[in-house]
Amino acid sequence: MPKRANSMPKLEIFNSKIALKSVIFAFIVSLSCSMLALTPSSDSITKTIQEEMPALEIRKPRKIILCDIHEVLLGNPRFGKSVKAICKNIRMVRALKPIFKVLWRGKLDGVSGQLIKTSRKVNCPELKDILVRFEATTRSAYNDVIMRLRQLRDQDYELIIASNIADVSFQTFLDPGSKAHKRFPFFRELFTGIPGTIDPDNAQKAIRKPNPEYFTKLMLANNINPHTDQVFFIDDKQCNLDAAKDAGIPEENCILARSEKDLAGKLERQFSLDSIQDNKTCQPTIA
Repeated sequence: MPKRANSMPKLEIFNSKIALKSVIFAFIVSLSCSMLALTPSSDSITKTIQEEMPALEIRKPRKIILCDIHEVLLGNPRFGKSVKAICKNIRMVRALKPIFKVLWRGKLDGVSGQLIKTSRKVNCPELKDILVRFEATTRSAYNDVIMRLRQLRDQDYELIIASNIADVSFQTFLDPGSKAHKRFPFFRELFTGIPGTIDPDNAQKAIRKPNPEYFTKLMLANNINPHTDQVFFIDDKQCNLDAAKDAGIPEENCILARSEKDLAGKLERQFSLDSIQDNKTCQPTIA
């Protein structure tokens, strides 16, 4: 039986394949050119970014110092004399003296806030008044430290309070009509931002130092980024400095205050400040 002849010679099949490939190649080239025409050039991208830049607010890195209060800004006075001066018209001196000793020694952070809250519950405004005045008026300013903080403020450093002090006590420093403000006007003068103080009404649930979350919340409240901003922390307790490190503040920026003279010297060296000799302008006369 004779073999059936092919309907399409092999040469024609070969030519058809070449033609098909040519058509596909031409289509791909055409599509690529169209896409390139639609894609903006690098020059146009740069121009677009430059046009949009004024609308974008790029925040400049800030310089921030977080400060504790007790044994950093204020020191302890003569204990017995202060208590008697506050309680001179109230028959509570003997009963309250042990409580004040605890406050004075700093063994229970925030205890004054707890006692103020208790005084509200038992309707004892005298106790609240005593505690607030004790916190606010029985200490003396660390003059040399305050002067160096003034120098840093003049160099665009932001100063923010980071303390376990009760908020009601801290507000007495800011009240223009209070004795505490008259004695320590630098609180209102130097410090800005949202202070890290404790609300007496929520004292039991409050997050305090040395919990690292205390610093996280404080920085979040003040829009501080420890990775881009230059953040320092000053405290008299090593455990609080360790917590600040855990929250992202660099170890070299955590400053331990051992005394007024020690802290003033550390600030002078770390920030290359001009030396201040025999400046006594910070300490007001005690009424």
